[in-house]
Amino acid sequence: MPRAREAVAEALGVDLTPLLVRSVVATLPSIADQEVEALDVVSGYELLRYAAAGVRIFAPTPPAELLELLHRRLTAGQPFRPTSRVLTVTSDADVVAAQDAAQKMVRGLLKPSDCIRAVTAVSELARNIYLYAKTGDVRLQVSEADLTLTFQVIASDRGPGIQRLDEILSGAYRSKTGLGRGLAGAKALLDTLDIQTGPQGTTIRGTKTARLSDIARNA
Repeated sequence: MPRAREAVAEALGVDLTPLLVRSVVATLPSIADQEVEALDVVSGYELLRYAAAGVRIFAPTPPAELLELLHRRLTAGQPFRPTSRVLTVTSDADVVAAQDAAQKMVRGLLKPSDCIRAVTAVSELARNIYLYAKTGDVRLQVSEADLTLTFQVIASDRGPGIQRLDEILSGAYRSKTGLGRGLAGAKALLDTLDIQTGPQGTTIRGTKTARLSDIARNA
């Protein structure tokens, strides 16, 4: 299996001279020493952004749709494997850890305003776990298909369940402790939000998506 550095050089060699290819490849980070199949979405797109930035520096006329072109050539049209993290939430520190993990995952994959929305939603869902269920898990994943990236957060707990859910999501209900602000906020911040709740606990799934063309404009 080729190293990513060699695969990038081959992909660039279609349009650039050997000298320019060597110049761009010299700017790649250490993740380029991994095999292509070992790259996940986060590391794969980091590599693509470095390569695209190098091309724009050294090539007088970069190829059109550069990021998409590099992705297609580097992976033969296949998606990078998903990037996943699972964090247990039992304290305020864990809420901060979930927020930081989300930020590292989506930085550079979503446009800046959507990064803020996604990270804020994760923070709200993690804090709800700590405040109302005391313990639970936050699962974070970013995957891709058909040149579309999907960031997903799954917050689950074994708490008592959420009462008056429809009122909470509509923004019409506020408890004395503030329950409702976090859920209604997460719903507004994400593209989708699904909540399954009952006496045995609550599972919340939310997503935020971006097209590769949107990422290219912010690369």
